[in-house]
Amino acid sequence: MRKATQNIVGVISLGVLAASWSIGQAAESGLVVGAPTATEPAATAEPTASATPSQSSSAEPTAGASAKPTPTPTKSAATTAASVTKKSDPITYVAEKRQGVMQISVTKKGSAITAIDILSGGTEGGEYSSVPGVLAQAAIEAQGSNFGNISRATHTTEAFKKALETALAKF
Repeated sequence: MRKATQNIVGVISLGVLAASWSIGQAAESGLVVGAPTATEPAATAEPTASATPSQSSSAEPTAGASAKPTPTPTKSAATTAASVTKKSDPITYVAEKRQGVMQISVTKKGSAITAIDILSGGTEGGEYSSVPGVLAQAAIEAQGSNFGNISRATHTTEAFKKALETALAKF
């Protein structure tokens, strides 16, 4: 009985570990699990059967089921708003014994960041010259400054995040 208990606990532990890993991967990739929010239009592959124009979560059709789905046009604030661009304050910092200035411009459409342009990319040249572009892509994916540092480019990353926050504060 003792060996059986160990095996059961081991299998349960592996299940918990696998579930935790899956949740972590979903959080890193920005995967949203659950019902769509107001800014995400709901997409249905099959018509829903209901007696009223509102959608029903019931799996069984009712007596007054219609054969055609009723399209409900939804527009989020991000699709109806015009793009606005703001420039960050210049952020001066030192990295690899070189002084740099980080300045960016951020373009938003509604509440979503759609583009980040590097106006002054830090310590120009050197092996880390591509870092600001990578940071810009990470900021767009994170929709803000809540993303990790780039290894061996901590000062550049911190300057980029400060520049991003000064630009976002102007919206």
